[in-house]
Amino acid sequence: MSKTALAKRCLVSTLVLALPQYGCVSRQLAPTVVSYNLAVEHAQNEVLLLNAIRAEHHLPMYLTDISKITGSIRRDITGTVALPFGHLLHAGRDSAGIDTGSAVANGTATPGATYSVNPTFDVNVLNTQDFMRGFLKPVDTQTFSYYWDQAYPPELLLHLFVLRVEVADQAAPKENVAIYENHPYDHGDNKDLRCFSQWVTWFLDGEARPHTVTIPKVTGIGPPLERKVVGLKELIAASARDELTLEPSNPKDKDHPQYQLKSTKTEIQLSSRPQTPFNPVGCHPKTGPASAARASDLHAEAVADKQKEKITFQLRSPEGILYYLGQILRLEHFNGAVSRIKLEGRDELFPIFVALQKHPAGGSPGTQLNCPSFVDVTDSLKDRYIIPRQPPPPPPENARAPEGYLAPLSTCDPGFSMTSLNIVSQLIGLQKAAKDFPTTSVVRTIGGQ
Repeated sequence: MSKTALAKRCLVSTLVLALPQYGCVSRQLAPTVVSYNLAVEHAQNEVLLLNAIRAEHHLPMYLTDISKITGSIRRDITGTVALPFGHLLHAGRDSAGIDTGSAVANGTATPGATYSVNPTFDVNVLNTQDFMRGFLKPVDTQTFSYYWDQAYPPELLLHLFVLRVEVADQAAPKENVAIYENHPYDHGDNKDLRCFSQWVTWFLDGEARPHTVTIPKVTGIGPPLERKVVGLKELIAASARDELTLEPSNPKDKDHPQYQLKSTKTEIQLSSRPQTPFNPVGCHPKTGPASAARASDLHAEAVADKQKEKITFQLRSPEGILYYLGQILRLEHFNGAVSRIKLEGRDELFPIFVALQKHPAGGSPGTQLNCPSFVDVTDSLKDRYIIPRQPPPPPPENARAPEGYLAPLSTCDPGFSMTSLNIVSQLIGLQKAAKDFPTTSVVRTIGGQ
């Protein structure tokens, strides 16, 4: 057999040996996709925490988003053969008749496969006019109602979404309403936050959890239109496109029928029945005239001991919720106190949002805790912050005693930190549109000398 034929046969054998390695490489696709997903998780969580820290220091917020990740996966099968393969280098005898052909050249055959991933991704700055309008717009009542009807703790939702509460007795004039502002300050005794948290606990302390009530409100759009002015077919198409209804405005007039487009909006209200009237401890609500009605206001009604109160919740925007988390961090880092909420049926109080400021020596101001982390980020001032990850819970006999609405953080307890980031992430996602992401275009220039 010639050397060329032998090399070809060895190369084919080498590639056959490499095929199982090709199958092993193909099974790396799933871990690669999962690693991309984990990378997005870490990046988005750190961006959200970073913007809460910026809000703490009254710095501008900068939101970015990864629109897509493109992975270029390359798999190659290789086989290497070194010649000669199993061939005598020299055969013969010397003058004394001694055999000199004992040296044998052993060739090598090396199968192999290579696997490489070259990901590319687009990072978009979310600062378009349309995005900012949605980012600064208060959350609508339908979105709030969605979260309320899910398994989220209502105490957390009221603290995150509500900027202030106005409570008016049905028999009292509108110029004298009780006002509870949800503002954590980094100075003073935080009466506003304490009063608001007590009011939330009272509002939810009924025989049953407050529930949403939907009230349809039909509003006419434009004047009634005669059939000869606007085609009925066009009106039907417009109503279907914009989720409107087309109704006759004068059904009794058979000779000159008129039609009108009408919008049916659903107003969301909360209804609560606390067991006793509200009696705050250690604080007094502010009083003043009611604010001007806003489209995003959430209305509620509470009835305690036959005393009926009308309640108006002023809702925050997604930007306002991020700023609120920054206020909580300011309170934590400057005063060493953590905002807490009391859940229904629970004795202990749980932190709303926690981010420990780490130092090279370990620990955090006021707490000196050294905790594992859910999220770890370093800001522009080279300060490191983490959202702590709670260790396994202690036995029931060692459960924490009830604490105040403001108390030092004594354990690695994240509270509702990750839940708060999850809600903010979803609200920001609702503001994004296709126009917020850049497009790739090709520009060709033709020129000559």
